[in-house]
Amino acid sequence: AGNLKMPEGGSASVIYNSAQLGHTSTLGNGGGIYVTSSTSEVDVEVYSGSIMHNTSDIHGGGICVDMSGNDSVANVVVGSSGSASVVNPDISKNTAVMYGGGLYAIGENAMVTINSGRIMDNYVANYVSNENVTNQHGTVVLNGGDVTHVVVTFDANAPDATVDGASVAYQNIVTATNSFLVQPLSIQRDLYNFVNWNTRPDGMGVTYTNGQLMNISEDMTLYAQWVAQ
Repeated sequence: AGNLKMPEGGSASVIYNSAQLGHTSTLGNGGGIYVTSSTSEVDVEVYSGSIMHNTSDIHGGGICVDMSGNDSVANVVVGSSGSASVVNPDISKNTAVMYGGGLYAIGENAMVTINSGRIMDNYVANYVSNENVTNQHGTVVLNGGDVTHVVVTFDANAPDATVDGASVAYQNIVTATNSFLVQPLSIQRDLYNFVNWNTRPDGMGVTYTNGQLMNISEDMTLYAQWVAQ
């Protein structure tokens, strides 16, 4: 579907040197790039160029990473993590009918890392809070770039507690649709056990657990809840 389709068999693809994938329409997922595999791991790296003006009749106008029901893993990297010789990619002005005008990831084995570049100005025919990136049960890690996102602040909620070694930690979530709440690397408090997260310091708000699916459309703060040992 679209300009580039990853075949079965775990092939790797690197897109760079200002490649242009555009003006393609597909009767399915993935207007510009469609990534899937049921047999072995696939790796796709989009380091530069543009994915623009593509259309999908379902999901993922620019890129669709479809690992729903697959046991294998798809690793998709968008943007350079620091090389000055790589021009950051532009994924924009793509359209999907349902979800993910720019990028759509589905399935627990859909692993997407966005280091840099631009995923903006995409469109979906049906309203969702983030038209640019939609994540259904996958893992989308945002390290940088111009990407619509919300920020979740994790507050240790006690003067003697830490989250990732500090009193607060932050997580960028690139979509408001079915994103996993990623567990902080470490949360510690002597003589106490961590219970869960809550939208209020006193625990009387909405409760979230590590790994839970979230549907949020604005920045939020979660407070650690503790029980004495």
